[in-house]
Amino acid sequence: LARAEASLWPVVGVQASYVRSDAPSSYLFKHIDGHALPAGASFNDPGWFGATELGVGARWNLWNGGRDELATEAAGRDVEARVAEHRALDNALAAAAVGAVVDARAARELGAAAEASIATVEAQLAETQARVDRGAALRSDVLSLEVRLAEARERVLRSKLGERLAAAALRRLLSLAPNATFELAGDLAGEVPGEFAAPTREPATLDDALAEAYSRRPELVAAREALAAARAQSSAADRAWLPRLDLEARGWSADVDSGVDFDDPNYQLGLALSFDVFDGGARAADRRQARAFARALASADASAVRAVEFDVQQAWLQLDEARARLEVTRTALAASDETLELVAKQFQAGSVVVTRFLEAESARTQAKSAVVRATLDVQRAKLELARARGALIDELLGR
Repeated sequence: LARAEASLWPVVGVQASYVRSDAPSSYLFKHIDGHALPAGASFNDPGWFGATELGVGARWNLWNGGRDELATEAAGRDVEARVAEHRALDNALAAAAVGAVVDARAARELGAAAEASIATVEAQLAETQARVDRGAALRSDVLSLEVRLAEARERVLRSKLGERLAAAALRRLLSLAPNATFELAGDLAGEVPGEFAAPTREPATLDDALAEAYSRRPELVAAREALAAARAQSSAADRAWLPRLDLEARGWSADVDSGVDFDDPNYQLGLALSFDVFDGGARAADRRQARAFARALASADASAVRAVEFDVQQAWLQLDEARARLEVTRTALAASDETLELVAKQFQAGSVVVTRFLEAESARTQAKSAVVRATLDVQRAKLELARARGALIDELLGR
């Protein structure tokens, strides 16, 4: 951009030269410029002479068909496109970082569900062992409960591994050292956990979400700015056949043979109109290239719009589905809690076999895990919708 803007300013240069010659024309003009033409000089055979010249010159383009202005506009648009691309990377990085936080919390909640299962099975195992000791239960019941207890402990280990992996991913995204420690605030008790809550400001309709994405999504801003830059460059290429008008100014002094003594400088000011008649087809080739590039970016802009529309629609539908699934899993969890409580009492009374208790406990654990996963999916869908609208960072920062 600075390079393009520089073309709007004049160019100033300084020139210094020393000439030693016996050419008649040089002798004449150097002595004239130095205001030292001797009377009766022989121009046919002036002999050897030396001339020193110092000068300052300036050239300022007054008009070239607007090509410099178009180049400046294109450069400014290109800068805006690069800034928008940087914002798109920030948006994706923020989504990945918050997603890692959600993954870590989900792993923690799944571990908590497995630990609750361990507590339930351990309590029944102790009660069943006591009944076996009294001869009121079978040894196989104890073995079945021990198998289920081992499975629950395995789930806890997997959950802890998942939490550690999510934390490692978060460290990588945040450029933290492998041994850096941090605490994740909040839990998954509701749709929105605590400090690092998923975005809660949502558009009322899908059309509102699309309208926001059209104006805020950085990928679309980048595509629009790049297309505008290409069109400006194409317009500049179309004007390459127009002439250019330059203002030229020069001031200089010359001294001949007598050293450097510039008491009487010379000045020159003029306008120069230039026009390239033939350039081997370079301008035509530049125009074809600029037009082709503009057409390609127009197609890319349209493709970017379609991609963002699909992105928003997909996130919107996934959020609806995740919320519906969360309600279903919560209902299933409430039913499985009640079922497990009843079956546990029946098992303690000896009215049902251990397999029925294990079925009820397994159903309750699966229902709890399903609630955690559905809650995770709701949060992920919220993050995706905010990212698809181009509003994720602003909403996370409360702007």
